Amino acid sequence: MTISQEEKITVDGQTWGTVNGDTLRKYVKKSRHLFRKWDAWGMDASVWDSLAVRGVRNLEVLDKQENILYTIDLEEIDTWADFEADWGYGVQYFIPRKYFTKTAYENSKG
Repeated sequence: MTISQEEKITVDGQTWGTVNGDTLRKYVKKSRHLFRKWDAWGMDASVWDSLAVRGVRNLEVLDKQENILYTIDLEEIDTWADFEADWGYGVQYFIPRKYFTKTAYENSKG
């Protein structure tokens, strides 16, 4: 199943990201969201698992602080699937930035 329209994903009343087609875009600020110990982006496991079942195959992490778009596909995500932790906020998958394709992001809407 592929999602055909952009859909906002909210967690605790805040926009967490969007889904458009087979791509999930998560919005972050490096200074607040990067797990420095592993140089990795965290991802709520329950959100990812539920969207993967619905046809999401790509993950984009948009660092709005540095305007960098990090992209990875599901096949590469399987490489780190056992890289997870729970520090009281639910299970999170952590994806080291070295596995992402990194590109500059320019958007007048921010």
